[in-house]
Amino acid sequence: MKRTALIAMALVLMALPVAADDVAVPARGQEAAEDSMLGMLTMKAGSELSEADRGYMKAMQAMQQALMKTEMTGDASGDFVRIMILHHQSAIDMIDVLMAQKAVDPKIRDMAGRMRAAQAGEIVTMQAWLDAHPK
Repeated sequence: MKRTALIAMALVLMALPVAADDVAVPARGQEAAEDSMLGMLTMKAGSELSEADRGYMKAMQAMQQALMKTEMTGDASGDFVRIMILHHQSAIDMIDVLMAQKAVDPKIRDMAGRMRAAQAGEIVTMQAWLDAHPK
């Protein structure tokens, strides 16, 4: 139950408005997509996914798949750091999608660049902590 709750919290933080129908359905079929937090995302009626939206979805799906493979140890600190590394990497992946777009507000582009640097630095710090505290 702890693992499910932590995964759910991480995914909620990454939620974007897109249609569940546009999410790649895993091998188990539609029931797996409905069980997924990504299946809860919605999209404005009459809208289509943009290239950026598809990139954001791909980043979130990669994070979700990695989270589902993450073994929780019961160590609050280590488990938090492992999940946050995945969360930060997903943010970096989404920032990279944003930066590849032509029509991005310059203030958002600047903010995203600063966020990317901060997230990357925090990943290095968290990985160093994990290396120093193996469990």
